[in-house]
Order: sequence, then C-alpha cells, then structure tokens
Amino acid sequence: MAITLQRKVLRTIEEKLRQRGSLVDEARWALQMAESRAMYSGVRFDNDGGGSGEKSDKFSRQVLTVIEAREALEEARKWEWVFARMDYQYPTGTEERKIIRYLYALGYKQETVAKRMHYDRQSIRRKRDAWLGTCALLAAEAGLLHLDGGEG
Repeated sequence: MAITLQRKVLRTIEEKLRQRGSLVDEARWALQMAESRAMYSGVRFDNDGGGSGEKSDKFSRQVLTVIEAREALEEARKWEWVFARMDYQYPTGTEERKIIRYLYALGYKQETVAKRMHYDRQSIRRKRDAWLGTCALLAAEAGLLHLDGGEG
C-alpha cells in the first residue's frame, strides 16, 4: 500500500527525525528553565487573586511559558513513542532502518546511501517513503499531525 503524503507532512517528520536524539531532552530542559524562571521571578499572587497590572502580566507570561513548555514536552514524548513503534516495526539491521539512519541521523544524501547500500536512488526513495508513510500514520494516531498537511 502506497501512501502519498503532502510535502508539509514529510518535512515535519523529517525535521523530527533529525532532532530525534535530543527532542525530549531539549523539551525537558526548556520546561525546567521556564519553571525556574517563574519560581525565582519574585512575582507573587495577591490574596484577592488580583495584582498590579505589570506584575500580574509578568506572572501571566511566565505561567504561559511554563504551560507551553509542558505541552512541548508532551509532544516530544509522543514523537518518542512514534519512533519507538517504528523501531519495533523495523528492527535494527533492516534495510529501511539503515536507510533512515543514514539519511536523518548521519545526514547522508540519497546518492551516497544508494552507493553505500548498493541500490539505485529510486529504491532508496521507495523504502524511505514506505517508512515515512508508516511513521505518518502513527504520528496521526498520536494526534501529532493531520495527513492532509496540518499539524495536530
């Protein structure tokens, strides 16, 4: 079964693949930084829940930053789940897994991968597209993107 994916969907998956090794760690670090900035900002709630405009605005911005960082971490964990499922479906040593590693983890060009694996470029592209199609279905299942090109 061949799946034709929109370019935006492909680019999103490819970007996440390139960041795979650090996706969750960077999101976790950003959350820790946002939480520590909010905690040590010196901005406090008033007893009545209100506050002077500037301080409450500053606090609101910091709370929003923490919320956004938590959402980013949750998204990164979902991508981690998608990639773990792909690793299970394509175990280490399979041709597709090697191709994806060469293209996205090591940054080789398709021509280089084709020569290295003794394939033509069309075979590399076909195996890559099959892998990305399966990955797109899992990402859509996780609510990370929509197959019509929008993000989840």
